[in-house]
Amino acid sequence: MKKEKKIIWLFIYFICVLFIVFYLSIQYNNRINSQDDFILIKRLKDLGFWKSIITWKFNQRPIGHMLFNITFYFNEKVSSFKWSLLLSNLIFISLFTHSIKLIIDKILKKNNQNLKQIKKWSLSILIVMCTFFFVFERSEIWYWYICFLLYLLPLVFINYGLILILSNNKIKWFSLLLFFMIGGELEIYIFITFCILVLVYINKLISFKKLIINTISLLSLSIFQFFNKGIANRINLEKKAEIIDLSTFTSTFIHIIDHKNIFFVLLVIIITSVLSNKTQKINYPKVMMNLGLVLLQTFIITLSIGKIIFTNSWGPLRIWAPFSILLMLFIIILILYINNRTEIKLQFLGIISSFIFIILFTAFSFKQYYITSNYAEAYDNILDGDVEVIMEVDSGVLISPGHYNFLLEYLNTSKNE
Repeated sequence: MKKEKKIIWLFIYFICVLFIVFYLSIQYNNRINSQDDFILIKRLKDLGFWKSIITWKFNQRPIGHMLFNITFYFNEKVSSFKWSLLLSNLIFISLFTHSIKLIIDKILKKNNQNLKQIKKWSLSILIVMCTFFFVFERSEIWYWYICFLLYLLPLVFINYGLILILSNNKIKWFSLLLFFMIGGELEIYIFITFCILVLVYINKLISFKKLIINTISLLSLSIFQFFNKGIANRINLEKKAEIIDLSTFTSTFIHIIDHKNIFFVLLVIIITSVLSNKTQKINYPKVMMNLGLVLLQTFIITLSIGKIIFTNSWGPLRIWAPFSILLMLFIIILILYINNRTEIKLQFLGIISSFIFIILFTAFSFKQYYITSNYAEAYDNILDGDVEVIMEVDSGVLISPGHYNFLLEYLNTSKNE
């Protein structure tokens, strides 16, 4: 038994190193090639830091917009954008992983269990990997920069905020700033955070005073989003978007059985094989009931957004990303619960799953690095003045329209000025 545990942990360490190398290499090849990102950068250069945010005529998401402006404020050349993207993604992945580690610390402490720091960090990276593979519209959520700031970064604020309000240390009220920042991010995360705060209070984990103060902080900045013409302008814009008409229940949830979710399945088996005997004191039915309520409410509000804003459809796949992340957590907790109830020994299955994962993920990584490197090389050639390279270039997992029209349009506009 001890030998099997040592083997599986060695496999886990190797998997984590593989993912870190993959993530860094792909982010190194990431480039700004979205029309929306170029529009935001152009507004930043023309209007300045604050005016570009205040005068934005669509959904006001000031924190995400502000962080976007910070990223590109000191970049004069397009060629330097890639370093800003790489640095900001490194900061995010570090904070996201650390916030998950703090949650794992709290869970293990609640169960009177402990793990070495390297094991807790490794489990955190596995959860990050689960998010990477299971989230709906992976390429947009992870590699379209403004989308990344709105759909992934709030997870860091939520994780740290929950850790702080459940703690009794001197910086616990720092949660007010974190929830305030969530109020300036994607609207669905404001709703999800409010639901979580209410459930934390109902389960007597925080006082009524904490609930009210943190809720006020959460809703303070969101007032600017809900009481302006931004949402109405967005609705009018989306009425012209023909692609949304294709969005249905099937086209949305078919992604749950995406063939790449084999990575997620293998990761869940690996996580369960090392955590099953560490979480036996968790009240799984209660946790699943609470998470299930948030999941159901998130489904209803996301569908409502699709029907109201996106011309009576299910909306673009990316708006379902927060729901998919909650669904991912629910699945992981459900599998842990089933394993604890049945007491199935998964160490050997965990070893087999780790071995299969390493083989498949290595092949996936090499393929994606090759594709994204060709894409990045073609992009950089255009910056060097080689316009003959204009063609449809596969960008792999990266978000890209497949051509460089928006890049050329931005470059030409900048030259004319």
